[in-house]
Amino acid sequence: MKRTPEQVAETVRQIMDRRIAKLRAEGESRFPEKPPRKYRKSIKPHIKLPKSVLRKCKVCGLEAHKEEDLELFTKASSTKYGRQNFCKVCSNKDRKRWRDENPEKWREISKRAYQKRVRFSS
Repeated sequence: MKRTPEQVAETVRQIMDRRIAKLRAEGESRFPEKPPRKYRKSIKPHIKLPKSVLRKCKVCGLEAHKEEDLELFTKASSTKYGRQNFCKVCSNKDRKRWRDENPEKWREISKRAYQKRVRFSS
C-alpha cells in the first residue's frame, strides 16, 4: 500500500514525539519542554503539479508545459528539469531589489569578482 506524504509526515511526527517523551522520562536535560529546532521542523508534503506542467513560477504563476518553455526559467543544476521555480523576470526583479537594499555588499561582491577576472586574465 502506497502512503501519501501526509501519512508519512504524521508517522515521522509520532516517532519523534515518542523519542522526545522517552528522553524526557529518562531525565535527559538536553530536551527542554520545547524540543530542539531539528525535531520541530514541520514536514511539508511536496506539492504535485499536473503532469503537463514542468515548472511554475512561485511569484507570477508562469507555467512551463514544454521543454522549450523551460528557457523562461533560471538555471539550477540540482533540480529535476535543471531549472528553478522562479522565472527569469521575477528572479531578475528579486536580484535588483536585493542589490538596491544591500549596496555595500553588492559593491564588495562586484569588486571581488572583478579582481578575480583581472588576476586570471593577466
